[in-house]
Amino acid sequence: MAPRLPTAGNGCRSYVWDIPGAGHGSAALKYLTRDWKLSGILTLQSGRPFHINATGDPLAGVAGPRVDLIGAGNRTTTDRSKGAKVAAWFDTKRFQNPAPNHIGSLGRDALVGPGF
Repeated sequence: MAPRLPTAGNGCRSYVWDIPGAGHGSAALKYLTRDWKLSGILTLQSGRPFHINATGDPLAGVAGPRVDLIGAGNRTTTDRSKGAKVAAWFDTKRFQNPAPNHIGSLGRDALVGPGF
């Protein structure tokens, strides 16, 4: 299987914070709160590539049948409102199930999802 396409923009940050222990209080409290650390990783990226599989079993058990692309032009329209993009990221009328025993014309990872 071919590797995934790279995304347009990636950002990754990691952090470690040494939390200071209790300076006041009993010896037990000081012991329990010493050497604590808080760490994490934050990853942000633009949209990830994805593909659309056909429904049913057009290839009689062979895995990975994809849909047929109908028409020409951009599959994702950018001149829509944000609400319209959330409701349907791509134009669903541009895709249909392939004929029986056909794979479909849409390639793997041909669409790119919204970024975060």
